[in-house]
Amino acid sequence: MVVARTVTVAIAAEVLLGLSGCVWMRANLTNAADNLEYNANTLVRDAHDEAARTDDRPNYERDARALADETHDLRRAVEDRAAAADIHASFERIRQSYHAVRDEVAHSDSRVARRDFGPVTDSYRAVEHELGLYPEREEYRPPA
Repeated sequence: MVVARTVTVAIAAEVLLGLSGCVWMRANLTNAADNLEYNANTLVRDAHDEAARTDDRPNYERDARALADETHDLRRAVEDRAAAADIHASFERIRQSYHAVRDEVAHSDSRVARRDFGPVTDSYRAVEHELGLYPEREEYRPPA
């Protein structure tokens, strides 16, 4: 009787620990996605402001908007406890937009875009980290 109770308590403790780990991981991923969305929106806002000043729409603005929108979708998927496959598919769309924006910012003459893109990269890497992508690469670890 005591052994059965001990085993039951141990199993229950492990289940709760496992569930709290999932909740913690989802919370970290939600926060990382929220930061990426915020930073991508900052890039969009500043691109829009720059376009208003120069009457020339930056090439990266459309893809930065897509990055912000796709990151919003990822955050919602995590909050709604979507399947891992759906979360990874959502991240694949983010990855494509991120790389498009990165290339466009690199080819732009905008100091503001380059300044704004640093936090986007840090947030993107944090999302990668929370998804467990490229854990062996030091450069993919989010800033401390």
